[in-house]
Amino acid sequence: LKDTPEVVVETGVVTEEPVDATQASTSSSSESTTVPVLETQVAQESSDIVSVEILRSALADIQKLINYMTHIDVRRSVSIEELVPLTLTPQEQTAESVLLQEKIAALQEKIESREITTAVTEKVLKGQQELQVRVTAAVKQIAAGNNEAALPQLREAYAIALDLDRLTENAPQKETPVVSEQIVGTSTEASI
Repeated sequence: LKDTPEVVVETGVVTEEPVDATQASTSSSSESTTVPVLETQVAQESSDIVSVEILRSALADIQKLINYMTHIDVRRSVSIEELVPLTLTPQEQTAESVLLQEKIAALQEKIESREITTAVTEKVLKGQQELQVRVTAAVKQIAAGNNEAALPQLREAYAIALDLDRLTENAPQKETPVVSEQIVGTSTEASI
C-alpha cells in the first residue's frame, strides 16, 4: 500500500498527495482528515450504480405509461373531462342553468310553432311530457338553491328538446290567423 494516493481535506480544501502507509496513520490531526482514494471511488461507484438503477426504473415506468396511453388512444379517445371532471363555480352553474333554460324555451317555442304530423304525434307528445318533467325538476332544484343538482336535469331536458326539434324540423309551420287592421281615419280639422 505504499505510495497510494490519498485525499487530504483541510478546512474545505481537498488535495491528492502520495503518502506512505506509515505516514497515513501518523498524519491525522484536528485540522486535516485523510481518506484513501480507493474508498472514495468505491463509494462513488456504488452511488453511480444506485443512480443508474433508479433511472432504469423510471424509464421502465415511463415506457409502461406510454404503452398504456397508446392502447387507450387506439381503443377509444378519452376526453379530458372524463379523466379530470370539470367542476363549475356557483356563478358558472347559475350562468349555465340560465343559458340552458333560455335555449330550452326557444326550442319549445320553435317546436310548438310547427304543425305536427300524425306520424310523429305520439313521439312528440311523449317527448314534450318528458321535457316538462325534467324542466320542472330543475326549476325546483334552482328554487331550492341547488344549481349543481339542476344542471344534469337541464342538460337532459335540452337534449330532449334538441331531439324534438330534429324530429319536427321538416314539419310545416302552423298557420297563424292573419289579423287585418283597418285604419279608420278621423278628421280633426274644423270646417271653415
